[in-house]
Amino acid sequence: MINTYEYYQKNINQNSFYYFTFNNDIETYFVFNEDFKYYDEKELINRFKVLTYPSNDYPEPVNMEFIMICFYLNNENYYIEQFPNFLERPTNVADFSLEIREYILAQGNSSGVVAWATRRNVANNLKFSKKDNTNIKVSDNLNQLFKKISNRNADFILMSEDEKLEEINNVIENILKINNKWADIDYKNESFDFISNDSVIKYRKLIHCFRHGSEDSIKEREKISKNQKDFLINYGITICELLLNAIRNKNES
Repeated sequence: MINTYEYYQKNINQNSFYYFTFNNDIETYFVFNEDFKYYDEKELINRFKVLTYPSNDYPEPVNMEFIMICFYLNNENYYIEQFPNFLERPTNVADFSLEIREYILAQGNSSGVVAWATRRNVANNLKFSKKDNTNIKVSDNLNQLFKKISNRNADFILMSEDEKLEEINNVIENILKINNKWADIDYKNESFDFISNDSVIKYRKLIHCFRHGSEDSIKEREKISKNQKDFLINYGITICELLLNAIRNKNES
């Protein structure tokens, strides 16, 4: 379940464009109105498309819902392929609907007349992709292991942040647990003692909540901020690459 105002409160940065431009309106609106809720990202993205259909009027609730969805998508590293910079600095739903009209005209509609049905069709076919904010490159060998373990055979770059942390935990176990026994790694030699068996265990315990769907696990996940997730993902990749190379070198020796 995605609650957009709740998500906004947890993730907003006071130095961001969203805070500077919309925060006063957002805080005032939700004093008197309920949060916008969606089952998952798929429903949220579909709702974004419907909101951008051409209309003679876009009332305040529609504009607010649009901005809250924009914030969520931008903060989760999404961008719209046809309008790659829009989510970083959105305006309002009316302006974006007109941008769709201008986009259609730029594709060669020389008459200057764009039917509403055509605009709705473009809105329905907006393509949402994710930027990769991982600062540490995932090797091909490690990516293949992520795909093998993933229930949907997904490349690491295409996973959500929560999914990445879930699969990092699974990959560490896959690498280290051989024939139901945990492999011994010479961490001092492999990492100059910057990573140890204890630190790997501590890391896995911290991200264990991403593997389970209990209410307690969900509450644990909600306590972890986006910046903390970015750190945990990058640190986890470092651990996985170290373990993968250590096991490979051990097998080759």
